[in-house]
Amino acid sequence: MKKRSILIIEDNVLLAESYVDLLNHNGYEVLGVAATGEKALSAVDRGRPDLLLMDISLTGAMDGIEVCRKILELHPVPVIFISGLSDEKSRERMSGIPGHRFLMKPVDFGVLESTIEELLA
Repeated sequence: MKKRSILIIEDNVLLAESYVDLLNHNGYEVLGVAATGEKALSAVDRGRPDLLLMDISLTGAMDGIEVCRKILELHPVPVIFISGLSDEKSRERMSGIPGHRFLMKPVDFGVLESTIEELLA
């Protein structure tokens, strides 16, 4: 059986490494870690992930919501937004994204794992 693949879009190196460790430990293939929207778009072009693990605040010109919309235009995929932002404007912008989930930082890894399983089922 093919491993399910996940692209991590996170500009915090320590958090990204902890997500990589968790995902590898649970049998997922990590396609890579992108710290900017531009790198995320390139990574999706190189390999089609089964799921995006997406921070909202990213380094660079685009935030995670904008990057997600661009990716979904080309490749429909479930998205888990992980962020410390929970303001109304961000929530409104996310509301138009089908099939997404939102988790607040700091993320409980058990909740993250069950959310991934739910979206990939």
